[in-house]
Amino acid sequence: MSIECKDISIDEVHVWEIHLKDTLTFSKSRDILSFEELQRADRYKNENARQQFILSRCALRIILGRYLLIRPSDIVFRYTQHKKPYITDSKKNLHFNISHSESIAVCAVTLNYHIGVDVELLKPLDDIFCLAKNILSNAEYDYFIEIPQERRLTFFYKAWTRKESFLKAVGTGLLYPIQEIELFAPNTSISITSSSEQYGEKVKWYWNEFYIRFLERDYLGTIFVEGSIKNLRFYKF
Repeated sequence: MSIECKDISIDEVHVWEIHLKDTLTFSKSRDILSFEELQRADRYKNENARQQFILSRCALRIILGRYLLIRPSDIVFRYTQHKKPYITDSKKNLHFNISHSESIAVCAVTLNYHIGVDVELLKPLDDIFCLAKNILSNAEYDYFIEIPQERRLTFFYKAWTRKESFLKAVGTGLLYPIQEIELFAPNTSISITSSSEQYGEKVKWYWNEFYIRFLERDYLGTIFVEGSIKNLRFYKF
């Protein structure tokens, strides 16, 4: 497989849009994925979920291989105690994160800084009030109730993707109390009601939202990066 090199500077984030309908990538999965990844894929009971995992993982390996100038199959992933993957043998100190929803996956790549990304299909939610109560802070929920009904769905997904991408960046996932994070105001700085500095109170964060339209469906995503970022570049896999 030929590998096209991708250059990235220290103040950039590259965001890759991946379409999870790529049967060519799926057919190559046995040659790209590790034995552990193939075992993990086989544990999925739902066929769509299994294919999502395989395709997104294959794409991740191919994308990272372009930066590292190695074959996708040669990449060795390690995992934090909260199961976030990382690479230990990267001379570039490459950081990455990946998220998928329905037919779309997004991979975000940067240098030196912790990064998180989340993408969600914008679909109606029958239990939106219950979900909002569980993830929004008190101030966010009060605002959610006050805004017009037609804006609530987008507001909910904005709050959700911001919080999840932030927690993925700091590496805790959803183990941290998500209601203690307030990110609801446009262009707000991060507000953490917990006193723990490790979750961002004393760290400068960059974040940005993006929209994707694929197969007549709309997706919303957010990235969070620890550090000072000047350029955000988008690519299609």
